Amino acid sequence: MTAPTLMKSRFPIVGMDCADCARTLQRALSETDGVASVDVRFESGTAVVEHDDTIAPDAKLARVIEQAGYKVGGASAPTCALTFDVTGMDCADCARSAQSAVARLPGIATADVSFETGLLRVTGSSDQIETGAVIRAVESAGYKATLRDGMTRPRSEQARWQDRRLQEILLAAGLWLAGMIADHELDLPYLAIVLYLSAIVLAGFRIARAARVSLTVRRADMNLLMTLAAIGAIILGDFSEASSLVVLFALGIYLQSATLDRTRGAIKRLLDLTPPTARLLRNDQETSVQAITLQPGDVIRVLPGERIPVDGTVLSGHSGLDQAQITGESRLRSVTSEDTVYAGSMNSTGALTITASSAGNDTSLARIVDLVEEAQASKAAIQGTVERFAAIYTPVVIGLAAAIALVGGGLTGNWSEWFYRGLILLVVACPCALIISTPVAYVSAIGRGTRLGVLFKGGIALDGLAAIKTLAFDKTGTLTHGRPEVEAIVTDGLSEVDVLGLAAGLECGSTHPIARGILRAANTTSIAPVEHVQVVPGQGMTGVLKGTQVAVGSRALASSVSARIASALSDAQSAGKTTVLVVRDEVAVGVIVLADSVRPISRQVIADLKHLGIDPVLLSGDSEPVVQSLAASVGIDHFEAGLMPAQKSEIIRTLSAEGPIGMVGDGINDAPALAQATVGIAMGVGGSTAAIDAADVALMGDDLTMIPVAVRLARATQSIVWQNIAFALITKLAFVGLTVGGYTSLWLAVLADVGASLLVTLNAMRLSSSRQ
Repeated sequence: MTAPTLMKSRFPIVGMDCADCARTLQRALSETDGVASVDVRFESGTAVVEHDDTIAPDAKLARVIEQAGYKVGGASAPTCALTFDVTGMDCADCARSAQSAVARLPGIATADVSFETGLLRVTGSSDQIETGAVIRAVESAGYKATLRDGMTRPRSEQARWQDRRLQEILLAAGLWLAGMIADHELDLPYLAIVLYLSAIVLAGFRIARAARVSLTVRRADMNLLMTLAAIGAIILGDFSEASSLVVLFALGIYLQSATLDRTRGAIKRLLDLTPPTARLLRNDQETSVQAITLQPGDVIRVLPGERIPVDGTVLSGHSGLDQAQITGESRLRSVTSEDTVYAGSMNSTGALTITASSAGNDTSLARIVDLVEEAQASKAAIQGTVERFAAIYTPVVIGLAAAIALVGGGLTGNWSEWFYRGLILLVVACPCALIISTPVAYVSAIGRGTRLGVLFKGGIALDGLAAIKTLAFDKTGTLTHGRPEVEAIVTDGLSEVDVLGLAAGLECGSTHPIARGILRAANTTSIAPVEHVQVVPGQGMTGVLKGTQVAVGSRALASSVSARIASALSDAQSAGKTTVLVVRDEVAVGVIVLADSVRPISRQVIADLKHLGIDPVLLSGDSEPVVQSLAASVGIDHFEAGLMPAQKSEIIRTLSAEGPIGMVGDGINDAPALAQATVGIAMGVGGSTAAIDAADVALMGDDLTMIPVAVRLARATQSIVWQNIAFALITKLAFVGLTVGGYTSLWLAVLADVGASLLVTLNAMRLSSSRQ
């Protein structure tokens, strides 16, 4: 029986006015037959449903939405969704202008342009959306759009000197320089005017086209302000000033957009980890197919030096996988038959035959890419505050520019001088440096974290991590390896090999962590052939070995325990270790002592956190002696033992009243506590979407050292955000004062505007290569 083919549909939802509405709708859709997964987002007013189209077609899902009390936006039928990569945007105003231009197209239900990620996502009626019309609308706003689908990825950047826009700007700069020579050296004013106007047209036609779009959508963006300033300078007869304004502005926004494109490189690098083709094995024949077309159950071959194209299970072969670019861990991971592997891993040493467990377009790496894009598009609280301030600042300064021109001209009679000062204030009114001061920092930090194997779920997660004063740790699988290992064997009447072999014979069918620890310690040749194995609830396992009753588990299984074994049991339990009694004919013949080993790096990580001013706390469900021993060994002073998940969550709630608190756990068992904390950090979630969903920060590998690294990166991000805001505000306010006093010029205002934007961008980009 073949698995159903799932498809994704995106619905714009009308009528959701709170997060509870979204949860209600999500529950209604989730309970519909044929629905595999649902993601209802109140913020964007959309529902993305993965479903079996033969059981739950789009029309049925639309009816479920309507029965839940909401409406599908746009047409009454559900929508298709397209994603485009947009280049050339250098501030949030650019994104809003492009978004407005696309939203006005027929058939478009929703359009969302994210300046932070450079992505445009549109939804609409599948029979009305025209890809070409969307691309032309973006181009009319002055930017470039490329459709992204499952078969393609963002194109590699061409050499800068081959970029047509740069060539136009450099030629315009040459014309402006020639105009200056003709004007001031050759005394040819008419030739100079022709050269100046040519430079204005060449460098400014894209700016003017974008300004026309901003007028159409009624947005006063930077393109409109600069266009008005240039036209004003031409009216005043200052062709040189108008030319320098346009050329400097065009060059500045080109450099800024090119710089910003680099900050979005983390997404492109992640996409490039998945190879475009795969070696499909079918009927003993190997064929090359598009990786995107792979389906669960397909068998593929991956040779040394090739990347794995899809999530799957090793069918045959043995190799070492390099997962450094996904998890941040530099060591090769050894894999063999039945091991799980993930798309994007580099196969380093041996050929592998792999059975695909996911579709080629739905791998764990693709989900990570989606997460990073969503994180970069999300807004931190300070970012929203800055944008609200800029929305007030821009019209206020435009009004001030008009007032200065009218009042100053009326009082002095020198209309040209005061009109000129008004034009300068139009340039100063552009809030680019201020608006860009925050998102670039967050995008850079999220990109840097991604390369280190740390996934931040947005700027809010970065802010929360920077603020924490207390960090709570789960024990098992976090500070410890999460797997009991045999530490000692005490025997009475049998050898250690026989006791271990007898226990392994009884446990060989069990998947319990203790059973696995015993099996790892046992030599396969010494495992006893125990028969008729049965589970005794709450006590252990029993069986028969060559006619003799044998058992493994708790002390209740033995009627006779020697003083030697009783002493070993008491000592181990006092030390907080796990004990397993081995019994033959109801007589204890040995005890196996197991302990969950502490990660060697745990003590150093705790010391690093204390150095950062963070108080570590240990929360565990284990007994107090176990937890106390571990806490002492790693340097944690505060701990709580014997906790149920709900109790952990309650302790987190109590501690959070004293200040921001973080919680480190596995992302599944500790989900309540992770959700309750200011910041939840999930460990080792390279292939687990459930673990990623449960946390605000996800560590793709098991490397604890990434926690203090992530804290330092979060704090550095906050520091740079405030540096950028302060610099942008001081620069703008200084130029407002200089303009009113008549101490600046139009070209200098443009230079200051684009210069400030470039400087805050470059300052934020330091996070991309931060050695935090």
